[in-house]
Amino acid sequence: MQHQLFKKLLKCVGIFTIILFSTNTIHAQFCIDSSLIDPLAFCPEIYDPVCGCDDVTYSNSCIAIIQGGVTFWTPGECGGLIIADPCTDIAGIDFGECALFLGYGIVNGVCTPISGCGTFVNNVEYNLAITASEAECQSNCNETEFSEPCDDLNDIDFGLCAMPLGIAVINGQCLFIDGCGTVINGVDYASSFYSNMDSCQLCLETNQIDDLSMMDISIYPNPTNGKLTIKRTTDISGYLVMLDLTGRLVHESRIESNLNELDLSELGAGTYVLKVYFDNRVLTSRVFKR
Repeated sequence: MQHQLFKKLLKCVGIFTIILFSTNTIHAQFCIDSSLIDPLAFCPEIYDPVCGCDDVTYSNSCIAIIQGGVTFWTPGECGGLIIADPCTDIAGIDFGECALFLGYGIVNGVCTPISGCGTFVNNVEYNLAITASEAECQSNCNETEFSEPCDDLNDIDFGLCAMPLGIAVINGQCLFIDGCGTVINGVDYASSFYSNMDSCQLCLETNQIDDLSMMDISIYPNPTNGKLTIKRTTDISGYLVMLDLTGRLVHESRIESNLNELDLSELGAGTYVLKVYFDNRVLTSRVFKR
């Protein structure tokens, strides 16, 4: 009796094994339908992850269909989602054959326009590695240099575009400049442009005035993010003022020692004119606030 029961049990286990094997085979066979893949189809740019039957996480079910040809999925990620770091070099990453412009990313060390179907590829999200503009890409990912306010931009080619960039100094004159952008060959010239002619003219007037060093006076750091130190080997007794490039007074205070610290954190970014009055002298310098 026990022997017969054991034989029946083995038979049931065998049948279950066959069914399980058949189910897994069918699962693998019908998971991907290549006819569903459509590089030209459009999907909403929302992150609502699904785990495809191919064990790949897709950013949403629509992308699972048109990119992976997946026939069924479960809500949520398959495993830990990988987020690519900003400025990751994405050379060799296939974002799909769609013509959707995604932004600018680093390809072989160069900021390059990126097109495709989306920023999610093979369980890696590349959205942080793709910026909205070339200037942002270069500023974030390259060792971009920055021009100083009042720099003469003669011989700088800003391109043939008709986009107004602002007013800048060209050969000692304030002129309106058009072009394609302010980032040229890894240098950002945005700080050398002004929104009105008066600001540019005042910049010209103070461009050659920097005689603080002649009186053993140093100011640092310049450019500054907020704190500015004025130092001299001997005490200074007088006062100082700061003007913006429209001539508006933005700061004034007394100075009565050889070391004075100014808090400019409330001032906006830009170029300012510092005037130090002492011993019947007026010494002038430019201060750059970032």
